Amino acid sequence: LVATVLSLALSIYLFFFMDSPDAKLYGIYVGLWVPSILGAFRVIETGREDMAREWLNKIRFRAGMPPITDTGEELMNRYRNERRIELAYEEHRFHDVRRWMIAPEKFGKQIRTIEVRATLKSGANVTQYHYDPDSYNYNYTPAELNPGVENRQWLDKMYFISIHRDEMNRNDLLVQNPGY
Repeated sequence: LVATVLSLALSIYLFFFMDSPDAKLYGIYVGLWVPSILGAFRVIETGREDMAREWLNKIRFRAGMPPITDTGEELMNRYRNERRIELAYEEHRFHDVRRWMIAPEKFGKQIRTIEVRATLKSGANVTQYHYDPDSYNYNYTPAELNPGVENRQWLDKMYFISIHRDEMNRNDLLVQNPGY
C-alpha cells in the first residue's frame, strides 16, 4: 500500500510538473501500472482522450494486445473494462461499480456457471488426471446457478453503507442513510 501511494504521488507530481512525455507515463516504464490506469481516468474526465488512449495502449501493449481507438462513451467503457481486468481479485470492482453508478446492470444478474466434463478418449492411458486434450474430450456447458444458492439483486440503498449504531448513538444529529 505504501509503495502504491508513493508511486501515485510521484506519478501525480510528474504528470503536473514535468513536461517530458516519459515522465507522464512514469507508472508504466517502471512497471507500476496503477498510476497509469488512474492517470487514464484523470485524462478521460478532463476530455484529453488522445492521452487516455496512449496510457491505455501502453498497458495493453505490455500484454501484447492491439491498440484501442475508441472515443467518447466507448472509450470510458473500454477504460472500465481495462480496469476490471487489471485490478481483478484486488477488491476494487465493488467500489468502482458503485462510483460509476452502473451497479444494477453489473451486479443485479443471476450468476452463471460453466460445467466442464472430461471424458477419456478410447485408447488413452492415464494414471492421474491433468488437463490434456490428447487424452480427454472436453465439453463445456454454460448453466444458471440454482436459485437459492446465491441470489444476487441490487438495491439502490447499497450505493451507501449504513451508519453504525454506535455512531448514531454518539451523535443525535446524524441521520441514517436511506434504506437502512
